[in-house]
Amino acid sequence: MRRFIRLRLHTLKSRLILSFLLVALVPTFVLGMFFLNNAREGIQQNYGETRSRIVQRAANAVGIQGEWVMNIANQIILDTGVVSVLERTPEAANRFDGEVNAVMEAVAAQYQYSPVSPYVRAVVIEGYNGADLRFGQDAAPVDLEQVRGTEWYRAGSEASFSYWGPPVQNSDPYSVVEEVIPLYVHLDDPQTGRALGTILFFFDPGLFRDCYEGTDIASSGVRAYLARDGEAPLVLAGEPEPGEAGVVAAVQARSADEPNGVWYMEDSPTGTPQVVTWSRSSFTGRTVVELLPMAAVREQERLFASVVGVLVLAAVAGVLVLSFFLSEHLTRPVQGMLAKVRAIGRGQFNPPEGAEATLRPRNELGVLDASIDRMQRDIERLMKENVSKEREKRLFEMQMLQSQINPHFLYNTLNTVKLMAKFQGAAGIENMLVSLGRILRYALGETREKVTLEDELGVLQEFIHIQKVRYKGRIEFRREIPDERVLRCLVPRFILQPVAENAISHGLSGIPGQGILTFRAEADGGMLRMELRDNGAGIEPEKLAALREALARPPAGKTGSTTGGLGMANVHHRIRLLYGEAYGLRVESGGAGKGTCVTFLLNLEYGGETHENPDH
Repeated sequence: MRRFIRLRLHTLKSRLILSFLLVALVPTFVLGMFFLNNAREGIQQNYGETRSRIVQRAANAVGIQGEWVMNIANQIILDTGVVSVLERTPEAANRFDGEVNAVMEAVAAQYQYSPVSPYVRAVVIEGYNGADLRFGQDAAPVDLEQVRGTEWYRAGSEASFSYWGPPVQNSDPYSVVEEVIPLYVHLDDPQTGRALGTILFFFDPGLFRDCYEGTDIASSGVRAYLARDGEAPLVLAGEPEPGEAGVVAAVQARSADEPNGVWYMEDSPTGTPQVVTWSRSSFTGRTVVELLPMAAVREQERLFASVVGVLVLAAVAGVLVLSFFLSEHLTRPVQGMLAKVRAIGRGQFNPPEGAEATLRPRNELGVLDASIDRMQRDIERLMKENVSKEREKRLFEMQMLQSQINPHFLYNTLNTVKLMAKFQGAAGIENMLVSLGRILRYALGETREKVTLEDELGVLQEFIHIQKVRYKGRIEFRREIPDERVLRCLVPRFILQPVAENAISHGLSGIPGQGILTFRAEADGGMLRMELRDNGAGIEPEKLAALREALARPPAGKTGSTTGGLGMANVHHRIRLLYGEAYGLRVESGGAGKGTCVTFLLNLEYGGETHENPDH
């Protein structure tokens, strides 16, 4: 039986199946998420109901406070002494006598023992006959002229009976209360209904704040507001945060159709998910809005999630125990194969000696390990074969291209020398022979593959000297090198003269005026850019297309000789053999009579220090 089990466990697939069966992570995770999701919905619902009850109690308390205030207002309206004073003539309206004194004492007694009396900062009875009766510690500084110009006063005058205004600045600068909540009440004769004046109340904001703070607000981070349409909300608890005014306005609009509710706002304007609870007071028309960070709800969810976490930890513990088992039987051969693959990546293709004799597991991993060993040996053999073939091919192509030097310019030079011997003295012949000797020595005697740009330019100038004599001074050579350091750059030997010869023979020789050949060289990033421009005959579009096509074709190689001898195609292919496909010659011409520009693109290399370019 034990032998059978061992045979069954030889395959990697069997071991993985056994591992997942033992651990059972997926069922544990799915069940845990199922219970957590259900618990989350229940926690949110219970939490919302709890906060909703708190907010409703606060809204009811706000309504009760409003009722107490209106009781005081009604008592003042029904006071016959107040009515009598307001019915006086304008001349006697502000006369202080025994009747007025009795009215002042009666009104003070009416609100003194009311539950809202601690919040009364000022009461002003304003008669249309000019009477002005004031009560409360902050009543004296109230400027009625200034009050009549406020929005809340105008709104109150248009109301049918009473109007609660938004918080305003307290008229008394020395008061401990900076803001007060105003109330406008119409005062009419209870017998005749004739308008006699108004009652202006100014309350401490604690009148409504205490309604909320008296409830259970133990949750941290809670903010509460008392809002009404078109007014800035009154802060009942907490410090306002940016964006919450928009939330309160949205809830206030929603409360017109839904007086009580809970809103789980995941995309809050504040940027933080919130539980928004509200309740609208039918008596005052104001809505108590509570904003609580969703983190408070998440805290309870985390308590339940800890239970699921215990199950997950138990599963992880099982995975850890199983990992030790797997590391012994699976990880070791995998690590060995990984080391071999990394060695291949570093260019080490020779497997260790005796790899065939290494004891491998008798499963898919063993087969894969043996295949990697064979792959290493095959790669090493193929690399050696490719390197050898590439070296031979490169040597052959270089030898072939180097042997394709077209000597016709030498014949032209000799003809020029014979003409000079006929018409001039020996000094001219001597100079021509010196220049010709330098060119021949550079072209045929040099063995270096690369020379400095300064040496290459020196040979080019010797060639230009010969051409100047040949064309009787009609050839002018100009050199533009912004940075002299590029003269130390290494370039392939004998690449400028063939292009210059082509420019003179086909571009400058046939023009009537002075022929100008301009050379420019500069470093461009990791590339050396050189240009040979002439003001010659230019190249017709058809011939330019054929020339570019010839440059794009690979050299003839073993199948035949390249066309053009030591021309631009020869130079182009030599450069590409040395540096790669991203380099070579670029030919531009404006057409007939517009001149030609040949651009050399080489790798930037200073005397053996190469600036590598990733393009090759």
